[in-house]
Amino acid sequence: MSDVLLHQILSEMKSIKTDVSEIKLDVSALKSDVSTLKSDVSTLKSDVSTLKSDVSTLKSDVSTLKSDVSTLKSDVSTLKSDVGTLTSDVEILKTNVDVLNTEMVEVKKEQQLTNKRLSSMESKQDIIYQQTGSLMETQTKTLSLLEQLQSDVEFTYQKTAMNDLKINRIETHSIHKH
Repeated sequence: MSDVLLHQILSEMKSIKTDVSEIKLDVSALKSDVSTLKSDVSTLKSDVSTLKSDVSTLKSDVSTLKSDVSTLKSDVSTLKSDVGTLTSDVEILKTNVDVLNTEMVEVKKEQQLTNKRLSSMESKQDIIYQQTGSLMETQTKTLSLLEQLQSDVEFTYQKTAMNDLKINRIETHSIHKH
């Protein structure tokens, strides 16, 4: 039995040796895996550090964006107020344009009336020119007749004076003869 036992022990030892050898291989593989894991963890730590920096930058950017959004909201509010004022101004301008259009219609009516009056006045002026021309002709004829009449009156006066003088001479001669 001792041989068998020894044989068994040897067999067990071989088996243990094989197991130890396998364990060594597994440990070696585990060491390699741990080394790889350490490298991966180091990479992860670097990535986490980068992510933390990026998150910090993002937080700063978000804060800036919030400030910009607040400014934009204020600007939009101001623009809305300005648009409201402009809308009100446009309504006032529309009302003013309507009033001006109404006044323009009245002015056009008055202009038409003025044009009719002016046309009537021009027609009357033409008639006056014609009548003035006729009057001038009549006046010229009248002046000519008056000049002729004056000349005739002067002639008659002189003739009468001469006749009176002759009559007077005749009477004076006839009285002296009697």
